[in-house]
Amino acid sequence: MSKVVVFVLDVTQGKPAQGIPVALHQRSVDNSWRLISQGITDEYGEIATLVPPLTLLPKGQYRLIYQTVEYFSNQSCTTLYPEIVIQFEFCGTKKMVLPLLLSAYGYSTYRGS
Repeated sequence: MSKVVVFVLDVTQGKPAQGIPVALHQRSVDNSWRLISQGITDEYGEIATLVPPLTLLPKGQYRLIYQTVEYFSNQSCTTLYPEIVIQFEFCGTKKMVLPLLLSAYGYSTYRGS
């Protein structure tokens, strides 16, 4: 079983970002992208079950697409990044945590633990 956990923190408000749609895609051998799963961040800013249970992700390239425009619109705020794409290499580990630190005009990410 493989697990990819996303966590989004709104650094402007200092709290988890609830309600952000996130899609996980896998790069195919023909370089196209295939949708694996999608979800919406919960009250903790997480999607803990983005990879379906009992699924083994093969090694390869993946991307997460965060749709942030509605999140900021609901706060009467515009954003420079209406969509954030994070591409990463999955090396076959059992669990990968990918936090996203977010504001309306910037973001950063890293591999968590």
